[in-house]
Amino acid sequence: MAYFPFCIDLAGRTVLIAGGGKVALRKAEKLRPFEAKLKVVAPETDSGFDKLSGITLIHRGFEDSDLEGAFAVIAATDDRELNSRIYRLCKEQNKLLVNTVDDPENCGFIFPALVNKDGVTVSINTGGNAPAYAKHLRKQIEALLDEKEMQLFEAIASARPEIHRLFKTDSRRAQAAAELIRLFYECDDAGDFDTTSSLERIRDNYESQDRDAQKQAGADTVGACG
Repeated sequence: MAYFPFCIDLAGRTVLIAGGGKVALRKAEKLRPFEAKLKVVAPETDSGFDKLSGITLIHRGFEDSDLEGAFAVIAATDDRELNSRIYRLCKEQNKLLVNTVDDPENCGFIFPALVNKDGVTVSINTGGNAPAYAKHLRKQIEALLDEKEMQLFEAIASARPEIHRLFKTDSRRAQAAAELIRLFYECDDAGDFDTTSSLERIRDNYESQDRDAQKQAGADTVGACG
């Protein structure tokens, strides 16, 4: 099965995790950087939960009422039958955002292999067919996001308002961003890269090209009339 990778803002939204073992802990660790309100319900919880701030721990068994107010649910107990019941309850209440660990048939979403580095997030999934390959690819991408790549990300992110100011059409803005990336890679020392002057140079080049194109169009018109 192929899964579409929606990017969802979880900040301030409640995610219920039913279960407190190591699998549940790994789910919580993945979600924590995205500022979700995590509520964990389990008779006992792994000691690792104590190291995660901003998590509500409820030490008891799962109750149906725990689903109230949840935006998404993760069924991660060690009881497969209970996990299935939680999934069915979620479906009945139209809470389609439910993940049942180690049970793809009872999942409304899955957890991808995730790279999350300083504002850049990359998710990888193989539809559950090759998780080992997803893990391998995650390591490749982590290696790709080295110091220079992160400097480029910061440069492009900071340049976005200036790109919108200097260039009036979406096509020109996209061209300018691509040109800025090319110039960045040509710079021997990324620390010396001047985003503002580079954008001004790109703008001047485009304006020169536009003037030349207008002159040529005028000449063609005169020639046709003659």
